[in-house]
Formats: sequence, C-alpha cells, structure tokens
Amino acid sequence: MRVQAPPFESIIGQTIHVPHAYDTERDEYLFTMYVFSHGDVFESQIRFLERHEKALRIEWRGKCNIGFDKTYGDAVPFALLADIQVQTERQ
Repeated sequence: MRVQAPPFESIIGQTIHVPHAYDTERDEYLFTMYVFSHGDVFESQIRFLERHEKALRIEWRGKCNIGFDKTYGDAVPFALLADIQVQTERQ
C-alpha cells in the first residue's frame, strides 16, 4: 500500500488516511503501538496542522489493538498531538 503525501509546501490542512496496520504488497507493518505488547494500529488519520520551517505539528488519531481486557482490548481509540522534525533531503 502506497500513501501519496501532499507536497511539503502545501501539506498544512491535509489529512492522510491509512486504514490498515499491515501492507500486504510490501509484506511489512505500517504502524504498531506498544502498550503491553505490539498491537496493530489501524484507521489512522494523520492531519497536518502547522508548519514552522522544517517542523510540522501533526494530529494522529486511530485505533489500536491493546489486548488488556474487554474495555481496552480491540479497536481502542487514541489521539496524539506532536511536533515532528522533517528531513526534506536525503543525507
């Protein structure tokens, strides 16, 4: 599964949707989260909120299989607000 990201210059306000945790074409995980063990992260929505030079503020919402109990077992919703540094050139 390939996700086409918008150009860096116009990424603010854009959202990337990644419905599955695993990419069957590449035979690798896209997202996992560690709570008690590694669990699949799916229905990811990554929204690009602000840009400051080479830093981006993102909001990531999705669901994760935690496997704790009936309440916090499967498809537990989460939200993360983070500032990330972006490398635009390969070094």
